Amino acid sequence: VAQAAQRGASPEGKSTYQAMCSSCHDSGALGAPMVTDKAAWKARIVKGPQALYTSAIGGIGAMPAKGGHSQLSEDEVKGAVDYIIAQVSNAKAAGANDSAKSSTEAGGKNAPSNKAGGKAGTAAGASMTAGKKTYESVCASCHGTGMAGAPKYGDKAAWASHLKEGKTHLYETAINGGGAMPPKGGNPQLSDEDVKAAVDYMLNAVQ
Repeated sequence: VAQAAQRGASPEGKSTYQAMCSSCHDSGALGAPMVTDKAAWKARIVKGPQALYTSAIGGIGAMPAKGGHSQLSEDEVKGAVDYIIAQVSNAKAAGANDSAKSSTEAGGKNAPSNKAGGKAGTAAGASMTAGKKTYESVCASCHGTGMAGAPKYGDKAAWASHLKEGKTHLYETAINGGGAMPPKGGNPQLSDEDVKAAVDYMLNAVQ
């Protein structure tokens, strides 16, 4: 544990955590140990950082390899693990609050603009871009892998029954939660508009 703590929480590790890991480890979605839950991490940390690296990189339980973000390098995953270990070892619950704050600020920057002006096509394009960013940072861990029964991105057959329910119903399910998915995919800091944009982005790939 001391060795892992000495590696410390690098800015890069924190960024990776916030972008790729917080959707489950900030909320406890799918049974993921929350970053603020020192008791839940105690038995894991005692096994040593290498065991945690191996689990995070290769996947374990409901968590797919690299949290479902195959584009991450092993060093990036290790950096995120180091960040979690540092928060737990130092009992800094503020770490999760910082994550939520930063994610909220990022969500605000990426959210679709409500300002008047511009062509409808431009606004739609901006919304789709924002939806893609939200999808990649929050939704891809499940919808990119099919984890927990989530319909995979681009899989028309998997989405067919959901499309029949209508877009309004899909918005409500994504915002309020449904089945194994927690409200807003485990990211309460997202605005309803952020979530709707992500839904639109996923639907665009299967319609």
